[in-house]
Amino acid sequence: MKPEHITIENIVLPTGFSRLRYIEATGTQYIATGYYVGGKKTRIVGEMTKTYATNDLGVFFGCGSPNDNQWFINPYFSSTNGIMTVYMIGIGFVIAIYNALNTPTHFDCTVDIPNNTCVVELSNGENMARCKLNTLGTIYNANFHLFSSIRGTTIQNKVHAKLSSFLIYENDLLVHNYIPALRDSDSKPGLYDVVAGEFKVNNGTGEFLYA
Repeated sequence: MKPEHITIENIVLPTGFSRLRYIEATGTQYIATGYYVGGKKTRIVGEMTKTYATNDLGVFFGCGSPNDNQWFINPYFSSTNGIMTVYMIGIGFVIAIYNALNTPTHFDCTVDIPNNTCVVELSNGENMARCKLNTLGTIYNANFHLFSSIRGTTIQNKVHAKLSSFLIYENDLLVHNYIPALRDSDSKPGLYDVVAGEFKVNNGTGEFLYA
Protein backbone atom coordinates (compact mmCIF):
# COMPACT_ATOMS: atom_id res chain seq x y z
CA MET A 1 0.00 0.00 0.00
CA LYS A 2 1.48 3.37 -1.00
CA PRO A 3 1.36 5.89 1.86
CA GLU A 4 0.97 8.88 -0.47
CA HIS A 5 -2.46 7.63 -1.52
CA ILE A 6 -3.85 7.48 2.01
CA THR A 7 -2.31 10.67 3.41
CA ILE A 8 -4.76 13.56 3.66
CA GLU A 9 -3.61 16.18 1.16
CA ASN A 10 -3.28 19.89 1.88
CA ILE A 11 -6.24 20.82 -0.30
CA VAL A 12 -7.89 24.22 -0.06
CA LEU A 13 -11.67 23.96 -0.41
CA PRO A 14 -13.65 26.65 -2.25
CA THR A 15 -15.18 29.57 -0.41
CA GLY A 16 -18.19 28.49 1.63
CA PHE A 17 -16.74 25.16 2.78
CA SER A 18 -14.55 24.32 5.77
CA ARG A 19 -12.28 21.29 5.94
CA LEU A 20 -13.09 18.59 8.51
CA ARG A 21 -10.94 15.75 9.84
CA TYR A 22 -13.78 13.26 9.35
CA ILE A 23 -17.50 12.73 9.09
CA GLU A 24 -19.07 9.96 11.15
CA ALA A 25 -22.13 7.82 10.41
CA THR A 26 -24.10 6.51 13.40
CA GLY A 27 -25.95 3.70 11.65
CA THR A 28 -28.62 5.67 9.77
CA GLN A 29 -26.62 7.85 7.38
CA TYR A 30 -25.14 6.98 3.99
CA ILE A 31 -24.08 8.67 0.74
CA ALA A 32 -25.06 7.64 -2.77
CA THR A 33 -22.09 8.83 -4.81
CA GLY A 34 -23.70 8.62 -8.25
CA TYR A 35 -20.60 6.79 -9.50
CA TYR A 36 -21.44 3.66 -11.50
CA VAL A 37 -18.86 0.95 -11.26
CA GLY A 38 -19.27 -1.46 -14.19
CA GLY A 39 -17.12 -1.98 -17.26
CA LYS A 40 -13.82 -0.32 -16.38
CA LYS A 41 -10.75 -0.36 -14.17
CA THR A 42 -11.63 1.22 -10.82
CA ARG A 43 -9.30 1.84 -7.91
CA ILE A 44 -10.61 2.83 -4.47
CA VAL A 45 -8.23 4.27 -1.86
CA GLY A 46 -9.03 5.72 1.53
CA GLU A 47 -9.38 5.45 5.27
CA MET A 48 -12.38 4.62 7.45
CA THR A 49 -12.70 3.75 11.14
CA LYS A 50 -15.32 1.54 12.77
CA THR A 51 -16.74 3.29 15.82
CA TYR A 52 -19.28 0.92 17.38
CA ALA A 53 -19.26 -2.59 18.83
CA THR A 54 -16.88 -4.86 16.92
CA ASN A 55 -19.65 -7.38 16.19
CA ASP A 56 -22.04 -4.73 14.86
CA LEU A 57 -23.01 -5.45 11.26
CA GLY A 58 -22.29 -2.92 8.55
CA VAL A 59 -20.51 -2.08 5.29
CA PHE A 60 -17.88 0.64 4.78
CA PHE A 61 -18.81 1.01 1.11
CA GLY A 62 -20.11 -1.03 -1.80
CA CYS A 63 -22.84 -2.03 -4.19
CA GLY A 64 -24.30 -5.26 -5.50
CA SER A 65 -26.95 -7.02 -7.50
CA PRO A 66 -30.50 -7.71 -6.26
CA ASN A 67 -29.70 -11.38 -5.59
CA ASP A 68 -26.43 -10.71 -3.71
CA ASN A 69 -24.27 -12.72 -6.12
CA GLN A 70 -22.60 -9.85 -7.98
CA TRP A 71 -20.92 -7.63 -5.42
CA PHE A 72 -18.56 -5.02 -6.80
CA ILE A 73 -16.53 -4.53 -3.62
CA ASN A 74 -17.99 -4.71 -0.16
CA PRO A 75 -15.97 -4.49 3.12
CA TYR A 76 -18.45 -6.09 5.50
CA PHE A 77 -18.47 -6.56 9.28
CA SER A 78 -20.07 -9.90 10.01
CA SER A 79 -21.38 -11.20 13.34
CA THR A 80 -17.95 -12.70 14.02
CA ASN A 81 -16.40 -10.43 16.62
CA GLY A 82 -13.87 -8.02 15.13
CA ILE A 83 -13.59 -9.63 11.70
CA MET A 84 -14.03 -7.61 8.53
CA THR A 85 -14.55 -9.55 5.31
CA VAL A 86 -14.54 -8.28 1.73
CA TYR A 87 -16.80 -9.53 -1.02
CA MET A 88 -15.92 -8.95 -4.66
CA ILE A 89 -17.49 -9.44 -8.06
CA GLY A 90 -19.32 -12.76 -8.26
CA ILE A 91 -16.82 -14.48 -5.97
CA GLY A 92 -18.04 -14.23 -2.38
CA PHE A 93 -15.69 -14.21 0.60
CA VAL A 94 -12.10 -13.59 -0.45
CA ILE A 95 -10.28 -11.78 2.32
CA ALA A 96 -10.57 -11.14 6.06
CA ILE A 97 -8.78 -8.97 8.59
CA TYR A 98 -9.21 -8.39 12.32
CA ASN A 99 -10.55 -4.86 12.74
CA ALA A 100 -9.86 -3.28 16.11
CA LEU A 101 -12.49 -0.79 17.22
CA ASN A 102 -11.54 2.87 16.69
CA THR A 103 -8.47 1.86 14.67
CA PRO A 104 -8.27 3.42 11.18
CA THR A 105 -8.53 0.91 8.35
CA HIS A 106 -6.63 1.82 5.20
CA PHE A 107 -7.80 0.23 1.96
CA ASP A 108 -6.48 0.09 -1.57
CA CYS A 109 -8.75 -1.90 -3.90
CA THR A 110 -8.48 -2.21 -7.68
CA VAL A 111 -11.13 -3.94 -9.77
CA ASP A 112 -9.81 -4.18 -13.33
CA ILE A 113 -12.78 -5.42 -15.32
CA PRO A 114 -11.15 -5.25 -18.80
CA ASN A 115 -8.25 -7.43 -17.56
CA ASN A 116 -10.45 -9.64 -15.35
CA THR A 117 -8.47 -9.07 -12.14
CA CYS A 118 -9.09 -7.66 -8.68
CA VAL A 119 -6.61 -6.74 -5.94
CA VAL A 120 -7.59 -5.78 -2.38
CA GLU A 121 -5.18 -4.54 0.30
CA LEU A 122 -6.29 -3.71 3.85
CA SER A 123 -4.29 -2.59 6.87
CA ASN A 124 -5.00 -1.40 10.39
CA GLY A 125 -2.38 -1.19 13.08
CA GLU A 126 -0.17 -4.26 12.73
CA ASN A 127 -2.75 -6.22 10.73
CA MET A 128 -2.49 -6.44 6.97
CA ALA A 129 -4.25 -8.55 4.36
CA ARG A 130 -3.92 -8.78 0.60
CA CYS A 131 -5.76 -10.82 -2.00
CA LYS A 132 -5.60 -10.98 -5.79
CA LEU A 133 -8.17 -12.63 -8.04
CA ASN A 134 -7.50 -13.46 -11.67
CA THR A 135 -11.05 -14.41 -12.58
CA LEU A 136 -14.05 -12.16 -11.97
CA GLY A 137 -17.70 -13.08 -12.06
CA THR A 138 -20.55 -11.23 -13.74
CA ILE A 139 -20.44 -7.45 -13.49
CA TYR A 140 -23.39 -5.58 -11.98
CA ASN A 141 -23.31 -1.88 -12.84
CA ALA A 142 -24.55 -0.12 -9.70
CA ASN A 143 -24.53 3.24 -7.92
CA PHE A 144 -21.62 3.12 -5.50
CA HIS A 145 -22.50 3.87 -1.84
CA LEU A 146 -20.53 4.99 1.20
CA PHE A 147 -21.40 3.93 4.78
CA SER A 148 -23.73 1.25 3.39
CA SER A 149 -24.20 -1.17 0.54
CA ILE A 150 -26.98 -1.22 -2.02
CA ARG A 151 -28.62 -4.47 -3.11
CA GLY A 152 -30.22 -3.64 -6.44
CA THR A 153 -32.19 -0.62 -5.24
CA THR A 154 -32.35 -1.55 -1.54
CA ILE A 155 -30.08 0.27 0.92
CA GLN A 156 -28.74 -2.11 3.55
CA ASN A 157 -26.00 -2.73 6.12
CA LYS A 158 -25.52 0.89 7.20
CA VAL A 159 -22.44 1.14 9.39
CA HIS A 160 -21.16 3.05 12.43
CA ALA A 161 -17.93 4.53 11.08
CA LYS A 162 -15.79 7.60 10.45
CA LEU A 163 -14.46 8.51 7.00
CA SER A 164 -11.39 10.69 6.67
CA SER A 165 -10.45 10.20 3.01
CA PHE A 166 -11.89 8.49 -0.05
CA LEU A 167 -10.56 8.53 -3.62
CA ILE A 168 -11.77 6.84 -6.80
CA TYR A 169 -9.50 6.31 -9.80
CA GLU A 170 -10.91 5.30 -13.17
CA ASN A 171 -8.45 3.82 -15.66
CA ASP A 172 -5.63 5.26 -13.47
CA LEU A 173 -7.09 8.79 -13.57
CA LEU A 174 -8.33 10.36 -10.34
CA VAL A 175 -12.03 11.07 -10.94
CA HIS A 176 -13.32 11.62 -7.38
CA ASN A 177 -11.55 12.87 -4.26
CA TYR A 178 -13.99 13.15 -1.36
CA ILE A 179 -12.88 15.50 1.43
CA PRO A 180 -14.83 15.70 4.71
CA ALA A 181 -16.23 19.23 4.79
CA LEU A 182 -18.78 21.54 6.38
CA ARG A 183 -20.99 23.80 4.26
CA ASP A 184 -20.69 27.10 6.09
CA SER A 185 -24.08 28.54 5.10
CA ASP A 186 -26.08 25.92 7.04
CA SER A 187 -23.40 23.95 8.97
CA LYS A 188 -24.19 20.88 6.85
CA PRO A 189 -21.53 18.13 7.04
CA GLY A 190 -20.70 16.00 4.03
CA LEU A 191 -18.00 15.17 1.50
CA TYR A 192 -16.69 17.74 -0.95
CA ASP A 193 -15.47 16.20 -4.19
CA VAL A 194 -12.57 18.44 -5.21
CA VAL A 195 -12.32 16.79 -8.64
CA ALA A 196 -15.98 17.06 -9.67
CA GLY A 197 -16.69 20.20 -7.63
CA GLU A 198 -19.70 18.61 -5.92
CA PHE A 199 -20.81 18.44 -2.29
CA LYS A 200 -22.32 15.10 -1.22
CA VAL A 201 -24.59 15.05 1.83
CA ASN A 202 -26.44 12.41 3.81
CA ASN A 203 -29.09 10.47 1.88
CA GLY A 204 -30.33 8.66 4.98
CA THR A 205 -31.85 9.92 8.23
CA GLY A 206 -30.35 11.91 11.06
CA GLU A 207 -27.08 13.66 10.39
CA PHE A 208 -23.38 12.90 10.26
CA LEU A 209 -21.26 13.72 13.28
CA TYR A 210 -18.00 15.47 12.49
CA ALA A 211 -14.80 16.99 13.79
